[in-house]
Amino acid sequence: SFLLFEVDRFALILDRFGAETADQVLCRFTGILQNSLRTHDLVGRYGGNQFLVILPLTDFKYAKNIADRIRSAVEVSYWGIAELQVTVSGGATFLEDEQADDVIKHLADLVVLAKQKGRNRIETELID
Repeated sequence: SFLLFEVDRFALILDRFGAETADQVLCRFTGILQNSLRTHDLVGRYGGNQFLVILPLTDFKYAKNIADRIRSAVEVSYWGIAELQVTVSGGATFLEDEQADDVIKHLADLVVLAKQKGRNRIETELID
């Protein structure tokens, strides 16, 4: 299973609170990811404010639960500034034989859908 997360309204965080705070948000979000995953799961910054998670040998239902647990942990976290509320949008999918590029594109589309539906949510869909 695969997850892709994007910090919501990251450009606004950067503009309003500055680069140092924006970097701290990315670092703390990385910590939330690492604390929410198992030792054999893989996480990496995919670009800018996006993070890709690979969950080896993980069924889709469990992957969706992990994704929502991460989203919830971000939403309820205190980020050090009273006015700073951070949320993430994400996508989750499962595959067996698809190409990695297809999975990434699909996940990116799911993140866009999550943002279009109001942010702070996880969109899920199996690749046929």
